[in-house]
Amino acid sequence: MVLHILVLDDCWEYKKWFLTAIYANPHYQARSFLWDKFTYLALDMDSPWAILGDFNSILNPHERNKGLTQSCTRSMNIFHNTIDNCCLIDAGFQ
Repeated sequence: MVLHILVLDDCWEYKKWFLTAIYANPHYQARSFLWDKFTYLALDMDSPWAILGDFNSILNPHERNKGLTQSCTRSMNIFHNTIDNCCLIDAGFQ
């Protein structure tokens, strides 16, 4: 699920910015659509962009409680490449 909206705000330095809220499918193979969608959106991004939600993927092995499987490692690499290709920055969480 993806919700992508344009925010118009006269209180901030930027008058417009984009917010994307997502819930990624927990199944590795089903998330490829989402990563393609991000790459497509990033091509036309001309303003600040914030993405939030549940990606159901990790960028680093220490973010996972259990051992990494081959599909988890593959998924992690694809997610990392998508973040890089879209020039996004992981803000982290606690």
